[in-house]
Amino acid sequence: YDEIFRRTIPSIKNPAFLRVVDDKYIKTIVTEGRAGTQMTSWKTSAAGLTEQEIDKIVGYVSSERPKDRPEPFDVAGYKADLKRGEEIYKVRCALCHGKKGEGDLGLNLRNPVVQNSDLRFLAMTVRDGRANTPMPPFGKKGVGLSEQDIVDTVSYVKTLSKPKK
Repeated sequence: YDEIFRRTIPSIKNPAFLRVVDDKYIKTIVTEGRAGTQMTSWKTSAAGLTEQEIDKIVGYVSSERPKDRPEPFDVAGYKADLKRGEEIYKVRCALCHGKKGEGDLGLNLRNPVVQNSDLRFLAMTVRDGRANTPMPPFGKKGVGLSEQDIVDTVSYVKTLSKPKK
């Protein structure tokens, strides 16, 4: 937890994070940064690192990836209900992530890295939580949301950066 900015800064080396992501995802974070956070872009045009240097960072970060993989989550098997997802978000997520996903104690969910994440990654994060962070598990081993509830919620989260009609 960062006392100056009064928010959690998730560790890119968090084992719960590394279990779910692949090297391509880590490279995107290092290359592009995370808008709305302190994680800056490290690409040549921003911070001056070459692609080879970024690849070395990715190799270092992923070298501690746990061998056990998370339980699969077949998000394609569900049809999302955005209205229901919004209701769940307001009750379960807004306290930490902000009413509009702008972040507070939890991550800014409007940032491009989250918005461009696939639903499976987001669903597994919500279901399993993130060890050693304030993000608890919301699936059957936590709060008890069903997989349908989680798909509804993460599908709604993916709409947070889109203009309202």
